[in-house]
Amino acid sequence: MPSVQSVDLGSLSDEAIEHFESEGFSENDEYYTETIVQTPPKSNGVQARAVNVITLTAGTKKVDNTTGYTSYIITATQAPFTKINMKLNVGSVKSFTSNITPYKGTYGYSGGIYSFYSGKRGYQGYRLQAQYTTTWGSGSTSCSAGGMTIGK
Repeated sequence: MPSVQSVDLGSLSDEAIEHFESEGFSENDEYYTETIVQTPPKSNGVQARAVNVITLTAGTKKVDNTTGYTSYIITATQAPFTKINMKLNVGSVKSFTSNITPYKGTYGYSGGIYSFYSGKRGYQGYRLQAQYTTTWGSGSTSCSAGGMTIGK
């Protein structure tokens, strides 16, 4: 069962803290994380000796009245990523995508997506979805990325 929660910057991994701080985020921003477990191929319901823990962490901050920036980091513990597709939903009105082919053997990827909304000013929730492929197979996860009042 996925675990989705709002977390403080200090409770994130050192790698995530370094990423968000390098992106201009601080302890005053909100962060959201989801952790899921990927079982190895051919486990056929047998207790796996190892599992691949996938963690997606995201945060969003306002750039100006019509622009937001969502920063994220996705990590794996046992099987490296071979492909990652990110989709950011802004409320129910817009979505933005980013397709990534990580370096071979990458167990973590960090990035960001700018979003633009020039509709009627109001609160919009942000949700980040990741479809990924590791050397153990493909899967998907999503987490809240916060929200803000945005628009004209």
